[in-house]
Amino acid sequence: MDNSASSHSSELTTTNGTGGLAREEREALYHSVVDNLPVSVLRKDLDGRLVFVNQRYCEELGKTPTELIGLTDFDLFPADLAEKYRKNDLDVMESGRIFHEVEQHTLPDGTLRYVELFKSPARSAEGKITGLQCIYWDVTERHQAESQLEYERSLLNSLMDHLTDTVYFKDRESRFVRVNKWTSDQFGLASPSDAIGKTDLDFFSQEHAQKARADEVRVMETGTPIQGIEEHETWSDGRQTWCSTTKLPLKNEAGAIIGTFGVSRDITLQKLSEEQLREAKRAADEANKAKSDFLANMSHEIRTPMNGIIGMTELLMNTELGQEQRDYLNMVKQSADALMRLLNDILDFSKIEAGKLELEEIVFNLRDTITNTVRTLSARAAEKGLELACRIAPGIPEFLIGDPGRLNQIVVNLVGNAIKFAEAGEVFVNVETRDSEPECVILLFSVSDTGIGIPLNQQKKIFQAFEQVDVSTTRQYGGTGLGLSISSQLVILMNGEIWLESEVGQGTTFFFTAQFRIADEQAIRPRIPLEQFQGMRVLIVDDNQTNRRILEEVLHNWHMQPIVAESGAAGLSELYRGIHLMNPIRLILLDNMMPGMSGFQFAELVRANRDFDDCVIIMISSAVRSGDVARCRGLKIDRCLSKPVKQSELLDTILMHFDLRTSGESFPELDEPEPEVPRTSRRILLAEDGLVNQQVALGFLTQRGHRVTTVADGQQAVDALLQDSFDLVLMDIQMPVMDGLEATRLIRENEQETGRHLPIIAMTANAMKGDREVCLNAGMDGYLSKPINQAELYRLVESIGARDPVTDCKSSPCESEPAEDSLDDEYVCWSRVVKQLPGGLKGTRKLSELFLVEARKQMDEIQSSLREEETDRLRRACHTLKSSVAIFEYRELEGLMQLLEELARLNNLVEFSAHLDELQESLDRLVGSLESFLKRTAPRSSPSPNEVPT
Repeated sequence: MDNSASSHSSELTTTNGTGGLAREEREALYHSVVDNLPVSVLRKDLDGRLVFVNQRYCEELGKTPTELIGLTDFDLFPADLAEKYRKNDLDVMESGRIFHEVEQHTLPDGTLRYVELFKSPARSAEGKITGLQCIYWDVTERHQAESQLEYERSLLNSLMDHLTDTVYFKDRESRFVRVNKWTSDQFGLASPSDAIGKTDLDFFSQEHAQKARADEVRVMETGTPIQGIEEHETWSDGRQTWCSTTKLPLKNEAGAIIGTFGVSRDITLQKLSEEQLREAKRAADEANKAKSDFLANMSHEIRTPMNGIIGMTELLMNTELGQEQRDYLNMVKQSADALMRLLNDILDFSKIEAGKLELEEIVFNLRDTITNTVRTLSARAAEKGLELACRIAPGIPEFLIGDPGRLNQIVVNLVGNAIKFAEAGEVFVNVETRDSEPECVILLFSVSDTGIGIPLNQQKKIFQAFEQVDVSTTRQYGGTGLGLSISSQLVILMNGEIWLESEVGQGTTFFFTAQFRIADEQAIRPRIPLEQFQGMRVLIVDDNQTNRRILEEVLHNWHMQPIVAESGAAGLSELYRGIHLMNPIRLILLDNMMPGMSGFQFAELVRANRDFDDCVIIMISSAVRSGDVARCRGLKIDRCLSKPVKQSELLDTILMHFDLRTSGESFPELDEPEPEVPRTSRRILLAEDGLVNQQVALGFLTQRGHRVTTVADGQQAVDALLQDSFDLVLMDIQMPVMDGLEATRLIRENEQETGRHLPIIAMTANAMKGDREVCLNAGMDGYLSKPINQAELYRLVESIGARDPVTDCKSSPCESEPAEDSLDDEYVCWSRVVKQLPGGLKGTRKLSELFLVEARKQMDEIQSSLREEETDRLRRACHTLKSSVAIFEYRELEGLMQLLEELARLNNLVEFSAHLDELQESLDRLVGSLESFLKRTAPRSSPSPNEVPT
């Protein structure tokens, strides 16, 4: 026996003899068994002192047997707990009964623990009670499991007692083994227990009971639940109800299926309501169809006489009228236009209600669509003195697939409302990307104004049909309230949403999103010579902050250096600062309508100062008033554009006035034969505002022997036809002042008096579905897509315009050209260059002169950036010079420029410097060849300015 075991009891005594040894062995065996029990064991004497403890009890209290023997509960536990234990002990010793209890203990860390204990009296050999003995063990996990089970049983009983659905459990013979109270009430039973042992046949018709039994057999055989099936119940008393039932397999603990259980919900009222709703919907659909058909028919019937009223009014306004008569007719036309807008809204609304409004899926140019749409409202904004600005964020795909007409309708409604309810300030249209995927894009449109605002409690209803903020709004501003309702429906069709933010007196912002597919083939624009724009200082003079921000963003994207001024005085200060710093401003973007100093007054001061002679001035005006064009011409303002300005239009204008061109223009193939000169030369009016496209078309046509007069917009085309005679017109569609479609309509109206029909060929970069029909409907005879294809141009011009030409003789070149073979030298094959550049010899001369200027600039840029070790700038300069050299096919220099561009990209400036002398020598040889070419091809006669203006 070990020492620890021998010390467990004060009762152990040393005994000599065989009897003593046997008792010691018995006690050792006893202690060995007790110490290894997974329970705590202890004995107390009559006074409550510990006389025996096993090893488990010692470990629990963290003491040795020696430390515990002789102690009482008052030495080990709190007084209240010790008092409880002592009371239980006395009861056991006095009564001789066994005490059994599950006690809750709280550990020092706050954890609850449960123990099950037994206390029984300890007796001597004579049977006298000498104390008590106690055994206890931890039953925390069992207690928690029992508590959880009891809780779940309580939940189930609560559910079964209160759930207003039929809940039941059945055995394999489909006999009920348990149902909830609701089920027994439905069955007319006194209690749920009365259903035990019964089947559906006791409550339902035989047909229903058989079907229910078949479903339950299938569930038990397959183990697959039946969920949410609708059952038609026929009760034994003849009642008929409907329920939605779910049946599942009932399994025992071993996983064997022993029956089924299920839940059924009564849906009788729902079925009756659905039938009533179907009847009501049929009636409503018929009423809506009748109403929509009536609205559509009435709109179409009224539209015909309204078109006559508007058309006749416009014709009458073109006759000799007094001012009072003209005012009356203006009011008639405005009223008729308002009525037509109302009819269009009603027709759209009826289509939406009837579910017949469908969106087109065509390719369209987003920037042109939005800018042109906003432009149509610029006159209305200008009449109220409002700034109308439009921004389309960079990075949005150029061409999308969707319905541009309906997108225009939404924008017109929102911008029109903004203009209507704003008396001062601005209206700002902004387009950004909300989300983008490889095949589609979600755009966020916003239209902000500085108008009267909308109260919060009125904001929700304004998207409802025939609703406005209040009746006084309708009286003051007009309108039916259909526009926003239609717009909201169109936005939904575009997989978007529409909402607004507004504050009374501060203005309103309408937002909407729309989803479009991205066109497979985006327009491949000619590369813009951004290297030549690099660092160009541009002055923006505009009192409107939004306009300044938009233009500043556009110019930054073009690598220019914008300088903004909010007034004419600030603009003049910036111009003088540029002169003082010897870094003059080359381009001014000027607003006209500014407080204090107008744009015209600013331009007058600029043109009066010879230091600013080289400044290009582009005026961007909200509205062109009578006399503005003449005043622009008098002040030598280079171009007048309308707000909101299109980026492409602004870029073309800058390119034209700085005599730049985009790289990548399409030229005839080197091996393409010269086109056959037609037998007759035709006089052609070319209406095109883009200088590059103008020069390409002019070059091709003059090569063919045609005589061309160019104009820059539709109004100039109309005026030119009133003053002179032409065989046909090449008409660009999108031009400033007046577009090609409007110009064509005016030309056709004028021809009604003369009986003549002048062929007009449309030229447009938007070769999308429907464009050809739009052009032909406007009165045009042909359609030519940009970029211009030489063969297609000749085919259209020479087939459409084949009526009584002005001249039958072959046209002679405007200048005498030497034989091309004689132009070649050891560096440039001029015969090939002349053939592939538009304009032939003349076009080649012009490009040669431009290259001589640009080559010097680019060489200075290369040397400067090399000294300053600005490798990005150096690489761009090499790339630009390489592109220019490629035009003349000087392969030696072109290859060298390719090498230098790569060295700059790799930051290898040491090797780059080693090739600098070689570069200069090679460039000098090309310059010498160019100068020799220009000298040898100098014109010996001047062209007629009336025939081919440049």
